[in-house]
Amino acid sequence: MPFLIAAFLSGAIGLIRGGRFGNLARLTFRWSALVLLALGLQIFVIYGPGKLDSRPYSFSALLILCSYGLLMVAVVANWQIPGMILLGLGAALNFLVILVNGGWMPVTADHLALSGLVSPTTLAPGQRVLYSKDLIVDSQETRLRWLSDVFVIPRAGLLSVVFSTGDVLMMLGLFWLIQFGMMDETG
Repeated sequence: MPFLIAAFLSGAIGLIRGGRFGNLARLTFRWSALVLLALGLQIFVIYGPGKLDSRPYSFSALLILCSYGLLMVAVVANWQIPGMILLGLGAALNFLVILVNGGWMPVTADHLALSGLVSPTTLAPGQRVLYSKDLIVDSQETRLRWLSDVFVIPRAGLLSVVFSTGDVLMMLGLFWLIQFGMMDETG
């Protein structure tokens, strides 16, 4: 959801600035199929038959790691496009924290409860958060905690979210990419 919000805000601001959505089609992305494959892998893990798998470095966890690797390769192939370096740095930070925490993004039960996304009574350490790549982990057991899902927008309905430092950088990169693409007249 945060990425959709960043894209929507960037598009709205781009329109206000006189940009056009049609200009986005002029951006040339190399290896864009890797981004679609990465997204497909994450959707499969989050919504597929293994959606409750929480074992460290399980097949599902390795697919999440592979998806981030694919994203980073696509970013390197397109580093010259404004916003891509921030997107790549954010993906790399998420990859790192997920890698050192068993292949899942650690989040505390307290942060999830504060967000209002789930009931506090349904949360237990070691449990995967349904329809996400998050795993509930006590904060003192989280490696590189400052890179995990530590930011919370509490009880804001559809805007409620728990997100990471990497997510912030990725949203800023996406915002910048859309702004550049909408305003660019030469492609």
